[in-house]
Amino acid sequence: MRRLLAVLVALLLIAGGIAVGYHLRHATSSSTTSTSTTSTPSTSTTTSTSMPSTSTTLATGACNGPALTLTTSLGSGAAGTIEFPIVFTNTSSLPCTLGGWPTLRYLGANAQPLALTSLLASTGFSVSGANHPPTLVVTLGVGAQARVELKYSDVPTGTAQSCPSVTSVLVTVPGSSPVELPVTMTPCGGVVTVSPFYAP
Repeated sequence: MRRLLAVLVALLLIAGGIAVGYHLRHATSSSTTSTSTTSTPSTSTTTSTSMPSTSTTLATGACNGPALTLTTSLGSGAAGTIEFPIVFTNTSSLPCTLGGWPTLRYLGANAQPLALTSLLASTGFSVSGANHPPTLVVTLGVGAQARVELKYSDVPTGTAQSCPSVTSVLVTVPGSSPVELPVTMTPCGGVVTVSPFYAP
């Protein structure tokens, strides 16, 4: 009888150990979690807009009458020859150009036209700058000047005892109205030699 009780007790102890082990394993398995982390790459977008650069060059136009102030000075030259300049000053707010020759008309007393001829020449002047081809274009900045030279003889020729007396000149630059410039000159022989525009 005692032997049977001992066997029963042993069986109960074994069964209890198995149950405890099962519960311990189940608890450990239930407490384990898996964590998964997903990282999303960050993106950065930079947009650069460049504006095209533009450059505008304005063409320099021809000088007209209102843009110019005309003056003159006393003549000089060798014996029997008088030479003096007409000075064109750009009094506008923009640069402009002059080229070739101006048109000149000579007036006497009471603004009477005189029968004088302008001889257009590009050589023979005492001022070296006036001796150049008429194709040269002079650009006048604001306040800058250009000139033409006038040359004539003041010695009567042939039987003439005197020479025409000029009191003013009507000066016309290409594309403009004439401007009257007071002068005092006595060109003999009926000819006044005129240079192209030049830079002084």
